Amino acid sequence: MGNPFLLFEFFVLKNAKNVALDAPKTIINGTMDASPVNFMCVELNKKGFKIKKTPDFCIEKTLECGQVFRFKKLDSFHHVVYSLNKKCEIFEIDNEYYFETFDPDYFKNYFDIETDYEKIYNSLIQFEELKEILPLCRGIRILKQDLFETIISFVISIRQNIPNIQKIIENICEKFGERYDDYFAFITLENYKTITLEDFKKMKLGFRDKFLFRNQTLITEEFLSKVKNAKTDEAEKLLKSLYGVGDKVISCIMLFALSHMHYYPTDIHIFNAGKTEELNTPEKVRAHYEKRYKKLAGYAQQYMFYAKRNLKIV
Repeated sequence: MGNPFLLFEFFVLKNAKNVALDAPKTIINGTMDASPVNFMCVELNKKGFKIKKTPDFCIEKTLECGQVFRFKKLDSFHHVVYSLNKKCEIFEIDNEYYFETFDPDYFKNYFDIETDYEKIYNSLIQFEELKEILPLCRGIRILKQDLFETIISFVISIRQNIPNIQKIIENICEKFGERYDDYFAFITLENYKTITLEDFKKMKLGFRDKFLFRNQTLITEEFLSKVKNAKTDEAEKLLKSLYGVGDKVISCIMLFALSHMHYYPTDIHIFNAGKTEELNTPEKVRAHYEKRYKKLAGYAQQYMFYAKRNLKIV
């Protein structure tokens, strides 16, 4: 799989099932066009789907805003994303995105295809501090990731840069994950519990090796189920019982795995973007912007992170 010039053989539209989605509007010459784009999700023979390109979906920005680590950019028009034991190749061709996967329903949900991001954008653009950056960051979507994979990934992420996080996660998958055709799945909960402290140390995790090792007895199917079904305060309390899981990691898990959009994870990039004389700690920055943006805080955070880290404009 993966040759974009053979996509016509793979993405045949015979018996295709069309599902209309709310359409964002096109931007023409910097202004908002009144006519909506025909934003359509098309199922392609149970081996993938495609969507029309719109201002509110950009695969590169979505993958490069710090929320996910298991992906590869193979070309300017070709990305690969891995989640659990699943794989999705995304091709950007002309005015469409093609998602090549054997798990289309999973990845439609994963990429949050049905959420109206135009409405979110139009709400956030009203905030003065976002008016400059939003047009440049538009297209980011918050992924709906697996809880177990997110917990492990963000414990690994503590005080790490993204390339190192990606390398460590890839090494763990290669050593302990199940092998598929041309990739390794994320470790299962069962496999996770077989990894020794010495194994973790070999991964060059630093102080994080002990966190992952000690959490083996705490992270169970029952624990994960309780977190998924708990109210916000109780879910935070459960996550805080894990080693290495502080406020920032909790915010990331709540936002990226549990879709609690009122969280505003505050790492060094977000703190530097938002700090003032009064907002002089990460805790104060987080509290201020969660109150300011309310249920849209998570979306605002992703725009701000991308602007600060990738565009260097905040």
